[in-house]
Amino acid sequence: IGQDATGAVVDPSLVVPEDPRRCRGAPPVQYVRSPDGVNIAYQVIGEGPDLLFVPGYPSHLDVWWEPWGGRLTERLSEFVRLIILDHRGMGLSDRPPNIGIEQWLEDIELVRAAVGAERPFVLGISAGGSVSTVFTSRNLDRVRGLILYGTRSRYLRSDDYPFGLDPGDLDEVLTNVERKWGEGKYFPIACPSAAGNEFLHREYQRYERLAASPAAGASYVRALFQMDVRDTLPQITVPTLVVHAKGDRSDSIEQARFMAARLPLATTVELDSDDHLIWLSDARDELIDAIRTFVLARAADDRADA
Repeated sequence: IGQDATGAVVDPSLVVPEDPRRCRGAPPVQYVRSPDGVNIAYQVIGEGPDLLFVPGYPSHLDVWWEPWGGRLTERLSEFVRLIILDHRGMGLSDRPPNIGIEQWLEDIELVRAAVGAERPFVLGISAGGSVSTVFTSRNLDRVRGLILYGTRSRYLRSDDYPFGLDPGDLDEVLTNVERKWGEGKYFPIACPSAAGNEFLHREYQRYERLAASPAAGASYVRALFQMDVRDTLPQITVPTLVVHAKGDRSDSIEQARFMAARLPLATTVELDSDDHLIWLSDARDELIDAIRTFVLARAADDRADA
């Protein structure tokens, strides 16, 4: 407890870590309807090369622009036309009973086509990186470059993949997700640098509750653990940037190195951080700078070749 310049009492744990004036507020939410009748929410803001942002888990478009975590999207929109979506099953999109990687791939393509992004860069974070990897492998002529942050190619451990969750623990994990949804149990693991900040922990709890119901959250996790995109990695012949925190406790750096070694045109940036959450990472500015350098250099190369 202390005092600010006016003499008012201030509790540091309640201070919003971002200046609210930095955030212009969430751009309008728009919807595109899939052939099977599912409404997919998306937003577009900024000018420059198209950057299609594929979120991880959980996600909620409005929360991504709130002052306490909005610096990421604010800064990205300064040098790209930023296109963000909520996958079906999360956030402002519909929550149908059946979700999985094929449906999420359809969602990305629907949004890409709806906004007229002929050849965007694709940024996939966490679980969104796995989906983005497959999307890129199937659309090499439509993707200018791939950016992966804090992601992996498989979630369950196997004889030929020594990382991830023991398959025998899956049922327990799903039960805990549903029973403890909205308590922010994942927050100290995903963002150690902010683990002691009570304000941010409460906001993350709220974020979970807004992003999904307990059953929807468990359904989403079940779909994630069915993914294995390792076979797609050698097929990705577009420039790829792999960014990962060295001390990430959610997705280990070894998983990022596994992916980078199998991506033909990969450049790797390893951050001196333990944080997995992209929008609260203590290395967020370094990450954004790496994305800026990658995107603008590729865009300049394309202009030179035109």
